[in-house]
Amino acid sequence: MRTQAEKRSSRLGALVVDDEPLARDELRFLLEQCGVEVLGEARNAKEALARFDELSPQVTFVDLRMPGPDGITLAESLRAKNPTAAVVVVSAHDDGAIRGFEAGVVDYLLKPVRLSRLQKTLDRLTGLEPPAEPELGESEPLERLAVRRKGGYVVVELEAIVYFEVKDELVWAVTATDRFALDLTLAA
Repeated sequence: MRTQAEKRSSRLGALVVDDEPLARDELRFLLEQCGVEVLGEARNAKEALARFDELSPQVTFVDLRMPGPDGITLAESLRAKNPTAAVVVVSAHDDGAIRGFEAGVVDYLLKPVRLSRLQKTLDRLTGLEPPAEPELGESEPLERLAVRRKGGYVVVELEAIVYFEVKDELVWAVTATDRFALDLTLAA
């Protein structure tokens, strides 16, 4: 009997669109963990539109904020080309969610993407039964965070963070060698 990941991999090919190479790498890694074949990557909307025609992915994961047209505009363009195209927005910002759903995106994932949350999106796309919800306290532990660095984002392993602090109304993750601004509240 095939596992859900095996069933999904035979059905889903993905295109990953993000201007940040580390963000593309992280999402590629997570998708591959879920058994999804990443058919290709793109850095911006123009590249994505060309790759979409070339690769015909079943799902396209798009960053919200990129140089040029943003992820919502890209989603609208992809859905204009193919009204059944499945588009998922992946962003460190929650301010585009309503616009995204109005544009017909399937889901809106917040960075850093958790494997269990991505799994739910993929299960919805493939019509597979989602796994039972974990009991309180059994959720998958966070392993890495997307943090701001000089106008972009980098991924920091959670174990490298010594402590968190609030300064100038921002939450900062402090490592042994650096400090990074977060797009999260201290409670999160």
